[in-house]
Amino acid sequence: MILPPDQGWILAYLGLADSAEAKSGLGQVQSLVAARPLAAGQILREEDLTSKAPLQGLTDSLKSWVIGKKVLYDLHPDDPITFGVIEL
Repeated sequence: MILPPDQGWILAYLGLADSAEAKSGLGQVQSLVAARPLAAGQILREEDLTSKAPLQGLTDSLKSWVIGKKVLYDLHPDDPITFGVIEL
């Protein structure tokens, strides 16, 4: 991922500032998205999630943290998983 110099804080926020991918600028950060339709109230399982680029929601490095969280709204396949759609 190549970011303008003033956007480096985003990598630090996502926990990527020290990764080889972030330093090289060659990798592309992927986000967690719904792998299939998800109903409000459903508890997320690994098979409910997939990773896709570009980053639109939570980074896929948070997948283990997201598993077991409750979905707050109905989601369609490929809808990004964000802090706003899961119960914290």
